[in-house]
Amino acid sequence: MYFAGGTASTDFPVKNPFQGTLKSIPGYGAEDAFVVKLVEAPLPLMQISRSSSTVSISWPTAAAGFVLETTDSLSEATNWIPEATIPLPLGDQNAVTIKIGSGAKFFRLKK
Repeated sequence: MYFAGGTASTDFPVKNPFQGTLKSIPGYGAEDAFVVKLVEAPLPLMQISRSSSTVSISWPTAAAGFVLETTDSLSEATNWIPEATIPLPLGDQNAVTIKIGSGAKFFRLKK
């Protein structure tokens, strides 16, 4: 996604600018145009596996700032809460092992 605009800021942050400093044109003042490209980082891949009476959930440790959340229902008024089990690093993955209960449970990663 691209955005374009203008600025009269003398300290506008730029990376690899075509023109590194604000230019003034007599009679028009000092204003420059800019184009910004926004790139959304991909969401981390969450893996789930079942073993007997437990479920293991893992996601990359590189996915900093993501929290595993859980809920018992996917209704319109869903109340997501952080999973109480603390993730443990296992190689390049965060891993959580949870006992399987009697009801449904849903999980998501949220930043």
